[in-house]
Amino acid sequence: MVTNGTRAVVVIDRGWIFAGDVEVNHHSTSHSGSIILTNVVHVQSWSSVGFDGMISNPVSKNVNIKRMEEPVEVPNHSIIFQVPVKQNWGL
Repeated sequence: MVTNGTRAVVVIDRGWIFAGDVEVNHHSTSHSGSIILTNVVHVQSWSSVGFDGMISNPVSKNVNIKRMEEPVEVPNHSIIFQVPVKQNWGL
């Protein structure tokens, strides 16, 4: 699990992919806990570059990223994996 203050791309079950600054939510009502992503972007799609290409070059014309206005809370049991990225990734 990525630690507080670290930006990460978070792959969530059912195909959702977000990136944001990770905060552990100590007040979660979920039994398994959760994380809160701030400065969030939603990775809507990418094509012809593969997952690793999207991670290495999020500003590519082949990557579609949308800035989110509000933080996103993700239950820990929904997280498939996380990839630590640079602090300005996707912004």
